[in-house]
Amino acid sequence: MLSSNDRLEHLLELGRRESKDGNSVRAAEAFEEACAIEPQKIGICLELVRELRASGRLDQAETLLTNLLDLNPREFGALIERGLLRSQRGDHKGAADAFAAASAVEPLHVGVRLELV
Repeated sequence: MLSSNDRLEHLLELGRRESKDGNSVRAAEAFEEACAIEPQKIGICLELVRELRASGRLDQAETLLTNLLDLNPREFGALIERGLLRSQRGDHKGAADAFAAASAVEPLHVGVRLELV
C-alpha cells in the first residue's frame, strides 16, 4: 500500500505522462484524484483545470476555477485559466475581464499584457 505522499507523486507522474501523450481524459482522472488528496495545492488543481479544458469538460473546469477563486480571488494561475477557458468558449468580454484581473495581480507579466492587446 502506498503512502498518501507516494500515491500523490504517482498520480502526478501519471497525469503528466497522459497529458504529454495527448490523453487529456486519463490525465484529468489522475489530476482529479491528486487534487482530492491535496486540495490546498493550487498547482495540482490547475493542472486538472487544464486537462478538463483540453477534454472539453468546460463546465467542470469553470466550477473548479470558481471554487479556487472563491478561496483566493487573486490567484494568478486561476485567473489566467479562467481567461483561457472563457476565450475557448467565445466569451471575449469574460476572457478580457479575467486577464485584466490577472494583470492587476501581476502587472509586469508579459504574457498577460499580450492577452490584453
